[in-house]
Amino acid sequence: MKAKKSVFWKIYWAVVVLFLVTLAVLVIMGVNWMRGYEAAQPKHLAKETFEKVFADFDAAGYVDMCNSSGSKFETKENIVAYLENATSGKTLEYMRVSSTDKTTYKYIVKAGDEKIASFLLTEKENGTSKFKEYDAGGFEVFTGSKSAVTVTAPKGYKVYVNGVEAGEDCITEKDIETDSCKHMPEGVSGVYLEKYKITGLISTPVITATDAAGNGAEVTSEKKGVYSVALNSDEALKSEFNNYILEAIKKYAVYMQYDSTVAVMGFGQIKGYFDPSSELYEDIRTVENNFVIEYSSYEFADEETAEYVRYDDNTFSCRVSFTHILHRNGNPDYKDFLDMTVYLRNVDGKYLIYAMSQN
Repeated sequence: MKAKKSVFWKIYWAVVVLFLVTLAVLVIMGVNWMRGYEAAQPKHLAKETFEKVFADFDAAGYVDMCNSSGSKFETKENIVAYLENATSGKTLEYMRVSSTDKTTYKYIVKAGDEKIASFLLTEKENGTSKFKEYDAGGFEVFTGSKSAVTVTAPKGYKVYVNGVEAGEDCITEKDIETDSCKHMPEGVSGVYLEKYKITGLISTPVITATDAAGNGAEVTSEKKGVYSVALNSDEALKSEFNNYILEAIKKYAVYMQYDSTVAVMGFGQIKGYFDPSSELYEDIRTVENNFVIEYSSYEFADEETAEYVRYDDNTFSCRVSFTHILHRNGNPDYKDFLDMTVYLRNVDGKYLIYAMSQN
């Protein structure tokens, strides 16, 4: 007769079987979870993206798919040429770099030691997986800032780089005072400048500018990468006041080189050009002008007024320059080069000089 198994052993083996089944299920679930977790890691999408976009690199195609061309001021042709040159004969590699956005992974692409591009992996907002999902995008060309330029322009002017307007985001300094600000009457604003910085340029750019009315403005460059936009001269003012200002400043020059026998020019003969309420008026009236070089006659050369600027309906300035030549009885001529900016305001219906500054 067969012995019956005890209840203990029946329970024991049932528990063992249940435990093993449960363990097997948990192991399978854990393995599947780990596989899903590992597959969802951004590094795999980054590798896939790099191999798809950069392994067989097409510079023109890459520029077309970029969010930006690295610099909106550069032409596509220049950027493609730059990328082709940078990648020629070089192995491309990628690496992750820090990102300010916790939901984004950023990667840079290098050709040798030179960084040429970057892309992003951005977390999906409505992913279907229980793990975080990412989309590849944010492709950009990296041109660096070696070819950056700065442009200083009068406030209110527009600056264009290769035909593209430089916006507020390019301005690094605002309200830079010019010398005119030191000479303005109360309530009148002088000329302020703004400084632009444009980066990511590959070749020497074409810089142009316009004034507030849309007229072209002169752009000059004293050294590579540094440009200045000149203030447009008010030609209507020049037409009206050119002769008047030259007359005033030439008489002033003669007064400053006073000679009782050759250049008899007293203060009474020039005071009508200057604002009697200004400090300048008193400075000129009381100047010691009796100790000057001896000369037998004089003349003026290279007379010019320019850079007329209207600040309001009653105030303007202009630049006046000429050479005051003093002939000295057989000795070499003495040449006094005068170059100054004069400021005028309307005083009882007449424009009078109230300030001057040397250039």
